[in-house]
Amino acid sequence: MAELPVTVIVGSQGAGRRTLMSALCQQAGPAAVEGTLKLSTKYYEASTQLSVLGASMAPPTGTEAVLLVISCAQEGCLAAVQLWATQHDTDTAGVRLVVATHADLLPVQEPGSAHATGTGRQSVRPAWLTAALEWCSEHCWEYIEVCCTDPEVDSQLQLDGEPHGISRVTEALHAHMWPGLVRVPPTQALQ
Repeated sequence: MAELPVTVIVGSQGAGRRTLMSALCQQAGPAAVEGTLKLSTKYYEASTQLSVLGASMAPPTGTEAVLLVISCAQEGCLAAVQLWATQHDTDTAGVRLVVATHADLLPVQEPGSAHATGTGRQSVRPAWLTAALEWCSEHCWEYIEVCCTDPEVDSQLQLDGEPHGISRVTEALHAHMWPGLVRVPPTQALQ
């Protein structure tokens, strides 16, 4: 059997790397195996090996997706993943995400205030998280806030009116053309 493409989940201790991996596997359904994520869309099915790395570890050759994990509660974890990203060639990865865990710990914007939009949960970000957003934009990473421990909070997360949460991470992974994907027959895709 061919080796699965690799998705690395990189971050400092306490950032929520393993919790994120578990949340991704849980969302994939009861057939999920810890360490392997099966991605099923109406067009294809594919699997990826999930590999949790510390901020000082190198990624395997040919990594298809990189998830840099920071905690909204730990300012220092941002510098660690930024350093990791500059030390390793991630330009060939088809998916590049900065996933901010513990979004439930951010102060919530009061409804009706000048900055609140939509019906989702809008949070107030400290200056270092705003800097993380800017860094992501400048270096071609997508920034996503998640709450791995509370599905209700996670499902309501928004940033600038755009949905965030584990479902957005999964959506980004689904949008990639994975090596070894198996196309779903057109008749099944239409049902």
